[in-house]
Amino acid sequence: MMDAQLFIKIRSLLAVVLMLVIGFSANAQKKSVTGVVRDATGETIIGASVLEKGTTNGMMTNIDGQFRLEVASDATLVISYIGYKTQEISVAGQTNFFITLEEDSQLLQEVVAIGYGTLKKDDATGSVDLLTSKDMNKGPIVTADNLITGRMAGVQVVPNGNPGTGSQIRIRGGASLDANNDPLIVVDGLPLKDASITQINPNDIETFSVLKDASATAIYGSRASNGVILITTKKGGEGKWNYNLDLQGTVMTLPWKVESLSQPDFIEAVKARGEASEEKLGYNGVMYDTNWQDQIFSSQIGTNANFTARGKISDFLPARFTVGYNNTPGLLITSGYQRANGSVALNPSFFNNTLKVEFNANGSYEKYNKADEGTIGTAVFFDPTKPVYVTEDKKANPDAKYLGYYEWGADYEDNDKYPINTLAERNPVARLMEVDHTSDVYKFWGNVQFDYLIPFVDGLKAVLNLGLQTEKWNEDSKTNKIAGTITSVDGKNIPIGSEWHNKGNNTNKLLDAYLNYNKTIDFFKMDLTGGYSYQKYQIGTEHYSGDLRQFEANPSLEEEFKHDLIYTPKVLISFFGRANLSFYEKYLLTLTLRNDHSSMFAPDKRSGIFPAASFAWRITEEDFLKDQSTLSNLKLRLGWGITGQQDLYGGEKVNINRYLPLYGLGTRIEGQYPIGDTFGFPVYPLAYNPELTWEKTTTYNVGLDYGFMKNRLNGALDFYYKESRDLLASIQIPAGVNFANEMFLNRGAFSTKGVELSTNYDIIQDRRKGAFNWTASYNISLNQLEIIDYDTESSNERTYVSGGGGGIPLTIFQLNYAPYTYHVYRQVYDSDGTAIEGVFEDLNADGKIDSKDRYLFHKPNPDVTMGLATNMSYKNFDLSMSWRGSFGNYIYNQMAAMHSYRLELDPSGTVLYNIISDKYAAPDDIKRISDEWIENGSFVKWDNATLGYNFDKIFKDVNLRAYFSVQNILTLTKANVKDPEVSGGVVSNLYPRPRTFLLGFNINF
Repeated sequence: MMDAQLFIKIRSLLAVVLMLVIGFSANAQKKSVTGVVRDATGETIIGASVLEKGTTNGMMTNIDGQFRLEVASDATLVISYIGYKTQEISVAGQTNFFITLEEDSQLLQEVVAIGYGTLKKDDATGSVDLLTSKDMNKGPIVTADNLITGRMAGVQVVPNGNPGTGSQIRIRGGASLDANNDPLIVVDGLPLKDASITQINPNDIETFSVLKDASATAIYGSRASNGVILITTKKGGEGKWNYNLDLQGTVMTLPWKVESLSQPDFIEAVKARGEASEEKLGYNGVMYDTNWQDQIFSSQIGTNANFTARGKISDFLPARFTVGYNNTPGLLITSGYQRANGSVALNPSFFNNTLKVEFNANGSYEKYNKADEGTIGTAVFFDPTKPVYVTEDKKANPDAKYLGYYEWGADYEDNDKYPINTLAERNPVARLMEVDHTSDVYKFWGNVQFDYLIPFVDGLKAVLNLGLQTEKWNEDSKTNKIAGTITSVDGKNIPIGSEWHNKGNNTNKLLDAYLNYNKTIDFFKMDLTGGYSYQKYQIGTEHYSGDLRQFEANPSLEEEFKHDLIYTPKVLISFFGRANLSFYEKYLLTLTLRNDHSSMFAPDKRSGIFPAASFAWRITEEDFLKDQSTLSNLKLRLGWGITGQQDLYGGEKVNINRYLPLYGLGTRIEGQYPIGDTFGFPVYPLAYNPELTWEKTTTYNVGLDYGFMKNRLNGALDFYYKESRDLLASIQIPAGVNFANEMFLNRGAFSTKGVELSTNYDIIQDRRKGAFNWTASYNISLNQLEIIDYDTESSNERTYVSGGGGGIPLTIFQLNYAPYTYHVYRQVYDSDGTAIEGVFEDLNADGKIDSKDRYLFHKPNPDVTMGLATNMSYKNFDLSMSWRGSFGNYIYNQMAAMHSYRLELDPSGTVLYNIISDKYAAPDDIKRISDEWIENGSFVKWDNATLGYNFDKIFKDVNLRAYFSVQNILTLTKANVKDPEVSGGVVSNLYPRPRTFLLGFNINF
């Protein structure tokens, strides 16, 4: 967001104006002026802009609100600060000033980014949410998505416990079934491609502007069906240099564990199975008591540091430099995330401020230590009577068989033999410690924007934005030589381990060029924008080595696995226009049109037209409300628009242009054809659909912005309806029709409707220094998804879980139901509410239980989400807290569904496993997907509490704030799972989100 303060900073950049100042000083006598800037309560204002009018001579007030300037003897000072009215004061006859700024009650003068421009929030006609740095989440912020979790109505953020992996973000539930549902991320005008916001240093972010309805998002056309998140980063400073150092230390602990049978209960249950099972208990006559979850999870210590310098270079070039480092080890041993990043922001202006330039460059190096998350489930169910190590010192030994780890069926006496029970899971600690799996990712993103005010046409400016995003990665995995085994060509079982490498790169290039025209004619204002956009996304060559050690043992495998991949670029060419019209400052009209041309479709299908219109009525500007003081803002908004979708999931890299009749090259050794004396790989046709075209989403929105008591209480209420048609759906097709049994077609439709309410309240507002202040914000969203058209001949089965031959379908797409509704059997219970084993309802009354007796039962998406945040301050203390809630979301407890059976204690007769419960005898594919395992996943979370203390000046011009924070404090839920917040509803191998304790120090100087 470019707010009022930022505009002043931009205007204050020198370039040619510096020469004007020098020329003027030759003819005007200079004098020194000093002063202090305060608010109405007498509290000094830090960072207020003090500028000599008509020049670029200025500075920002220091920590005591003071300033000192050399100005002309007849100069006029312009003093401004965000949230206060700008003042102009003549210096004639005075050298010392005591200036009091009057608070601007027009809170809605905040500026929001809207795509290809900015707008006062009060002038917005669409559904736009703004989150500034002062309102973002506090505490342990590893990635940028943590800043917005639970803070905005209709924006659902599902965090991940694995550090650095980012969160799933959904705006109003998404807009597609099989295609991409992630929102478009735009950073300083650059739309990021296939990238989450985890790469952005949270410390660099000034504002989030979230565009939610089509009237706001249509300016981005085909990329905007799932909403748009516009991120504005912090810019260069004004006057003297200011420095900030933020240091954080964190301690991360495991908040919960999955409850399986304790060691005594496990032993009792195994003994009940008989002597054959009992003989497998323990190791070498010793009955160990190993909590395998304690072995694979460990408390960790992390660090986060950021340094920022902000000011002017040579009194001419406003600049901001940032460097940061984050080290967050994972709770799962051998997992972790490190990020080193730097950014540069330069924003000079030239030719008497007619040319403004914004240059943003960001780079990051990210290192991921990847751990096999499947070991989480293995640890829950591994035999607790077995030891971690078989060595005498109970430690890993690089010279011992299997490094000294216990493995089922291993012979530790004969060093020439490496037998192992292939039906058994491997030791979970060994699975982690024997593997070194890392990924190094190098990222750059940035842009340069030229904003030129054309001199011969009043109000007309030309904007050119050039952007670049690159990403390179190297992924390596090595498994210790004696940890794994392979059957070689001579039939011997030999230890070789494994080793493979993967590398690649992506490039995203952008060119935006547009004109903007602003004009006011009496009661009528217009803001017109029209332009052209070109974006090219190139997936570069990917190289996958295959398992190098397998090639050593069996060279014939090398040609099968080792390969390079080169992908087709994706190009999007667009023309767009927008008109913001205002009549009497009361009636606002926005008209938008975008025409996208995508290389994803055939030439005659590439063009997509995406129109939008919205209207707003500032009711409080009407005469009949002029004389009242209670209602400070009331604005009615109406919006309509169409957006598109072109991004497909699954296999997109293999056949990125699905409309072309392409061919693939076989790679399997056994599939080679003899050609003379040699063998060659076959060429085969790929499925294609030349009729594939845009998925389109139409949105209707009715909103009401409100404010009371000079906006001390303010917020917004929105009602919306979305309908997506011609869905890019993966559909089964008859044999012989194309070259696959499933392909993407434009089929079906689904709708989303909902209500959003957000409110902010300054509960206690006292501007006196050190007085008690208390603010709170609350948001709630009701969202309902429903499939309203779906091809009955297509496969509607979706989520698959373990069981059967290749998995059991758990969820389906069904007409008049929510996407991914659970499709399960109905368990029969006795009078005490206990499930009767093996008894299910025969819903179609045909005398047998089969797939026709399954019914639709709940869905994973919530009906209601909400967030609550509060901030309090008194004297030098400040306290902030945040809560989140999700209601109506149901989960499938896969761990209980698969491991609540006595048979699972010894399923093969050779290996023992722990279980969740022994209440059932044996599993089957019906029991595994019965409604018994569908649980109410609603929850309320106390996310964060942060207590801070400001020590003011510890040295001259040095301010210190210390703060302590706790993250993931408490989760309340009825589910049997301790933390039911998951994407997709299936709870299995869930990486726990840590409970984090943070101590931080923020130093300004």
